[in-house]
Amino acid sequence: MRDVSAGLTGGVGTATAFATTGPIIGQDTLDWPGIITASLDGGGAEWFMVEQEQIPEGMTPLSSSKASLLGLQKVLTGMKR
Repeated sequence: MRDVSAGLTGGVGTATAFATTGPIIGQDTLDWPGIITASLDGGGAEWFMVEQEQIPEGMTPLSSSKASLLGLQKVLTGMKR
């Protein structure tokens, strides 16, 4: 789903699929509004969880998780539902 990005550390391996802009929600190339809509409407999702498996260079695990959480909140705020 994503392509490999340089400068990532941690997790199972740095060659796992990531967007060229990194693994932070909202800073990558994924269609988050589309994914969220499909999850809610077709998948029956009731809540979302942020799991940060890859840590961008220069960030701590906590700061990268926080960045993804803030990115998810921004995506959700921008959606008209």
